Amino acid sequence: MVELDQVGSTQIEQNQMELDRYPATKRIPEEYSEIESKPSDDRIGSTQIEQNQRVQDRLRRILEDFRRIQYTPSDYFKCFKLEHNPYEWQFGIRGASGTDFEGGIYHGRIQFPEEYPSKPPEFSFFTENGRFKTHKKIRIRGLDGWQPSWSARDALEVLIDGMDTYPDGELGSVEYNKEERRDLAIKSRAAAPKYGTSERQKLIDEIHKCLLSKSPHVPVTQLPQLSPSQASNGTGGGIVVTGNTFHATNCKSVGILRSMNGFSDEGHKPNKMVEVDIPQSFFEEQGRQLYGARLLEIQANIKLNEQQLASLSSKEAVDEYLLNQKENITHMIKQSLAVGDIYKRENLQLSTEELVKEVENSIAEFKRQKQDYDEERVRGQVQEILERAKVLEWLREHAEIQYVTR
Repeated sequence: MVELDQVGSTQIEQNQMELDRYPATKRIPEEYSEIESKPSDDRIGSTQIEQNQRVQDRLRRILEDFRRIQYTPSDYFKCFKLEHNPYEWQFGIRGASGTDFEGGIYHGRIQFPEEYPSKPPEFSFFTENGRFKTHKKIRIRGLDGWQPSWSARDALEVLIDGMDTYPDGELGSVEYNKEERRDLAIKSRAAAPKYGTSERQKLIDEIHKCLLSKSPHVPVTQLPQLSPSQASNGTGGGIVVTGNTFHATNCKSVGILRSMNGFSDEGHKPNKMVEVDIPQSFFEEQGRQLYGARLLEIQANIKLNEQQLASLSSKEAVDEYLLNQKENITHMIKQSLAVGDIYKRENLQLSTEELVKEVENSIAEFKRQKQDYDEERVRGQVQEILERAKVLEWLREHAEIQYVTR
């Protein structure tokens, strides 16, 4: 029985059309006729026929794998075969959600060995990723049990799952920490890697554009904030941070700029709570500052080239960050306002020497990275971070802190 494909032509006919496109396979029928005209006991001719048949079977299988991927595309990977060499594909994968690679776009090359499909395809990466080396053959643990019935699609899905596994000394593996992998994920979105011929580069760029349109923003690590810790001085006072809201019991300082008040003694529960709306202009200003601080941190850890830095600094990139991180930014703004309220009410103080030293260190880092900076803004940001530390120190001494996530 002949199985029909999705467009109505027989699989055999389509495979033959693909085979006819490649010069090497066009010569095979001619070689068959020449070999078959020789005596049947010609062992050389018999071997040549078998070899040619293996070549055809291998190419037919590779083309089938590719066609199936094109018919049922995935949101998590994209690949193209080279026009002149069907045994080499360019691929790109998205980092799996919930992992250190989430939001990243990772490019590489697939090469099909002569023994395919008896042996699995071979992978190498072009994009630095923090899990595998670049431009080196890698071992994917999930392909150790490869079966000939598996396809290139199966191999790509195993690769995506394997990104989040422990390296354990595998061939071509590297071991980076979570923060380094997140930074590399952000960097990977800025631009497609440069590799090989113009044909290869065109395919890589097209893959990058496609996956970027489907890939969510990389989760951004938040700046320092009140950490989950507990301490008490025996007064029974406490503050609970719930999502964007502080709850306070028996504490002198409460709420988000007096957003909570009128506490009753019974049960130490608040009987009135008022949420504070964050003005859009203030939200955007604070969000851009947070994005700038994060970008500076990435630049310090990973040297970005001019193209990558320009892409990550663009208005589109900032707007995408503000949109995707709206909840986190709002959370940090409200928490910052609450911290400022406590700082003022308790008359906490910073030493001038400490502030000057930290400002100088921050400016020196800007200069080292050859980044523009506003000294007054740097001073304000440094002061805010130091005030946070003072408030946290005060809370540890005078209140019980409980952090509750939504």
